[in-house]
Amino acid sequence: MKQQNIIQRLSLFLLALVLTMPTWAQGGSGNESETITIASKEDWKAFCQRVNSGQTTLNAKLTKDVDLGEEIVMAGTADPSYYNFFYYTGTFDGQGHTLKFNWNAGKDDRIAPFKYVKDATIKNLRTQGKITKKGYGLSGMVYIALGTTTLTGCISDVDITGGDGGWNDSQAAGMVQAVGYQASVHITDCLVKGSITDNADESERYMAGFVFSNSGTYTLTRCLYVGKNNATNDKYSKTFGKDGYGATFTDCYYLNTCGKAQGKQVTAERLKSGEMAKLLQGDRTENVWGQTLGTDNEPLPTTDATKRVYEVKFVYNGEVKATRYANSGKTVELPTAQDLLGTGYNPHHYYAIAFADGFNASTTVNADRKVDITLAEKDCYEIASKAD
Repeated sequence: MKQQNIIQRLSLFLLALVLTMPTWAQGGSGNESETITIASKEDWKAFCQRVNSGQTTLNAKLTKDVDLGEEIVMAGTADPSYYNFFYYTGTFDGQGHTLKFNWNAGKDDRIAPFKYVKDATIKNLRTQGKITKKGYGLSGMVYIALGTTTLTGCISDVDITGGDGGWNDSQAAGMVQAVGYQASVHITDCLVKGSITDNADESERYMAGFVFSNSGTYTLTRCLYVGKNNATNDKYSKTFGKDGYGATFTDCYYLNTCGKAQGKQVTAERLKSGEMAKLLQGDRTENVWGQTLGTDNEPLPTTDATKRVYEVKFVYNGEVKATRYANSGKTVELPTAQDLLGTGYNPHHYYAIAFADGFNASTTVNADRKVDITLAEKDCYEIASKAD
């Protein structure tokens, strides 16, 4: 009987203990449906403090560009008391805004705005600035991602410097430093700019444009790498990430390699022309990729409809002979006879080009379209009027 009373009292005590524990300690944040807004450095610090105290399921929206300055404050942490990790597991919507920072971490390791995430969604976020340290494990967006985590419409434009000479490499990545054990990470419609400088010896430099390490599975879909780096070999460094089992790259493009070439290379001219913005956007009705032609040197993930790039195909004899690109309400340069005929063009002949539906150099473009062309070729120029 005494033993039974002790068990009953112990059970009641444990029940009372659980009921009086903070909700996050019972496995939830107590704010599962809460969405907070971040509009300042103080807001970001408060957000990270709540996540790092166990309120891991908070949703957040960035409502303006925020400069975090030199103070290193990251979302997600390891709890030294319970040997547990507080992974950020909510949805973070950057809404096209930028987190800026200038972090000098000395010899500290594992530095990224989001240090630990699990089953998280990060979308429409830009990161910009610098991470400088003599340690390893650096990333412009996420240090380690676990569970089923997605990053969509994000831009990492961070200049990363790491490593400490000799074989002490940086193990840096533009987007995600590590895909954790049995994790499933999906990176879609994302751009990496910025740079990676590894201070290790040339033969020991170790980095990746997007994902450095993989212990699970991950996909890169419609991603673009235009960053710079000092990778000197393809044994350790990868343009998009650790390949082989568990890695899938679909419609991924790069301007510069980062060690081993992966995906398809594109030229600066194709990036600037609008061709790649249209290719990455595809036929999706919602605006995903865009570019202000004449201003932006490359396309970027954006929901801004004014940056939408439209395609005009000029068709001659049933074949597309020239393609031009324009933002909404803008005009395009018309193709010449040489553009249309290629090697069949004769500079000693005269050509009269007619564009269907009255299309001309002043016609504004507001949608993708095809323009049929008729071409008259003569070996002499006929004059039948004063205008001729």
